[in-house]
Amino acid sequence: MSTQVESSDPKELISIEVTKEDKEKLEKIALLRGISINEYLLNIALHESQKIENIFITEEVNLSAQDWQIVVSAIDNSPEINPKLKQAIERYQENQK
Repeated sequence: MSTQVESSDPKELISIEVTKEDKEKLEKIALLRGISINEYLLNIALHESQKIENIFITEEVNLSAQDWQIVVSAIDNSPEINPKLKQAIERYQENQK
């Protein structure tokens, strides 16, 4: 008699369509690893998403009170936009339309 362990996390289904050849390749590799094709695909997807997340996650920056005042001062007292920068911004905005 088999026992199924239920997870407290609700599961969701993700479905993909692949060619017969691709499915056979994936099944072969999953079999070699001793896991189901679903486990294999999930492992790959989670590994890739973690790599991408690590690249794009911003790190927390802790500033001293003095450094924070420097940042605030730079924002509050920012120089006027010079004409060339203004033209570049306008060109960029035009290209986005």
